[in-house]
Amino acid sequence: MALKIDPKKQVLVGSLIMLGIILVGYILLVVQPLVKKIMAYNAEEKTIQAQLKNAGLAKLDKEKLAQDVDEITKKIAYYEGKLPQNTDIPQVLDELIMIGRETNVTFDSIEPQKIKNVIAGAQSEKQYQEIPIEIKVRAGFHEFAAFVNRIENFPRFMKITEVKIAVDNSDEQKQNIKLIISAFAVESRTNANSR
Repeated sequence: MALKIDPKKQVLVGSLIMLGIILVGYILLVVQPLVKKIMAYNAEEKTIQAQLKNAGLAKLDKEKLAQDVDEITKKIAYYEGKLPQNTDIPQVLDELIMIGRETNVTFDSIEPQKIKNVIAGAQSEKQYQEIPIEIKVRAGFHEFAAFVNRIENFPRFMKITEVKIAVDNSDEQKQNIKLIISAFAVESRTNANSR
């Protein structure tokens, strides 16, 4: 018994099969490569975005480093400004006497000591000089505190060491004070070596 199919149905079934083959071919030949390209582009986009993010962070890091370098340069200039380029002892003595007068401290003696040379690292082009000065003064505690405060806040770097205070029996309002004040100067090592 042979199954007879209506020719219209045969054409319809044949058309559906042909349409299915075309659809599968279209998917395999057109859609699938496009999907692969889209996936590849997505992966490439993620890679580029990561690179851009890293570049942005690197730019931010570079800007931050530039700001840090600028701040450090300003600090170096500030501190170098507090270190004069010479060891003008008479000028240092005049500055100390001026501070003493302004704070009502009486000087008994001022004796400059031997200048000490300090090299700030093997690679440094500069040599620092410490200029110690032994000072004996008479002052009340408030005057002496004002004297020390003015020295600490002076535009030039100075340090106070070896403070010794003795009560003056002849004047209970004044004390005999002995201290070492060191001023500092900086000079190039090439200049120091050429002397």
